[in-house]
Amino acid sequence: MNSSKRLKYLGVSLFLIILLIVVVSIYHNLTQVSQYSILYISNFSKIEDIIALNASTIFIVGSKTCGNISHGVAGYYYLNDNEFKQVNLSKLFCCGAIYSVAYNGSALMLVGACKINGVLHPAIALISNNKVTNLTSYIPRGYYPGRALAVAWFNKTWFIGGNFLFNLDQHYVSVMFLIGLKGNSTINLTLNISNILNQLPEGCILSLSVGHNCILIGGKFVIYLVLFKFNSTSIYEINMTKSIFKYPGFIISLSQFNSSTWVVGGEYFPVNSTICHPYLVLYNSLNSCINYIKLNYTIGFVTSVSSYNGNIVVSLRIPFKTPQGVEGGTVILEGKINALKQTFDEVNISINQLLFLNNRIIGGGYKVTGNADEGILIFLNEN
Repeated sequence: MNSSKRLKYLGVSLFLIILLIVVVSIYHNLTQVSQYSILYISNFSKIEDIIALNASTIFIVGSKTCGNISHGVAGYYYLNDNEFKQVNLSKLFCCGAIYSVAYNGSALMLVGACKINGVLHPAIALISNNKVTNLTSYIPRGYYPGRALAVAWFNKTWFIGGNFLFNLDQHYVSVMFLIGLKGNSTINLTLNISNILNQLPEGCILSLSVGHNCILIGGKFVIYLVLFKFNSTSIYEINMTKSIFKYPGFIISLSQFNSSTWVVGGEYFPVNSTICHPYLVLYNSLNSCINYIKLNYTIGFVTSVSSYNGNIVVSLRIPFKTPQGVEGGTVILEGKINALKQTFDEVNISINQLLFLNNRIIGGGYKVTGNADEGILIFLNEN
């Protein structure tokens, strides 16, 4: 073989090698974002909320079901050791669940529900210095049957929201409540919401998100979708329906995107429709401006939103078409606000909370297996 042919074959070989390296690199970059692992935590049937305590520890709350009876469960998960340590809560959340947890740097507040004499009551507990204290007595009397569904620490106060059933003209309606615990006193803000709406505040509070100088309050609203802002002196109503839709709906999750902007997600129901539609918007707390974030899904609902480094991550519960028929499942979208990409999809999984920690996304929720549910943590973007 002469030298010119050898050089030609050598050039072709080098080109093929470079092409192979490029293809492998592109494939790695495309698939890396979709890498994930699922960890089953047998202590839970459902994980409702997760928060980061530090770079190596997260706190998890939820419930465990045995037969037809569930009880609240909480504990620490140590990422470096892959170990879960359950907290002994005695019977504080017996026959109920824990729905939300907040951390103020030294103590944890857990909120949920328990049954007392067969009736579901809101329940709250404080964990400080490895001691668990029952604070349920601070909830105003009459807020039952009911549940505490959201908690946040703001302005040296624990804010707790939820709902209870109210007897209205011989039939029960769900009414939202909001209270603040500061020291040994309870601040009842439920009447403030009622006065703003000028009517009974039907629905429930599902989400609380703390900013620099205010706290946003979201939930289920029977008449139309609405958002409240609390700045320690009063509650302001932000009527989202003027910019989005005049329908009832849910604000399921809130996440602060920057100093004045929140990502808001949930679902809404058009008139005379029982089909839920997901939505995602940006809300500016300075000028009350609301902007859509496009979602390529028309049926389902947003279950959680989280923000990090100028990006957002969103989980949605949507229907999946399977050989067995239509089943529920989850998709997770991640990226810049106007360039979200799907990084996860799986049937029979629900994600209730997302957070960003150590350059990876962690989701807490559950997987439906047969007639039972199993608590799970999902880890995405692992290297």
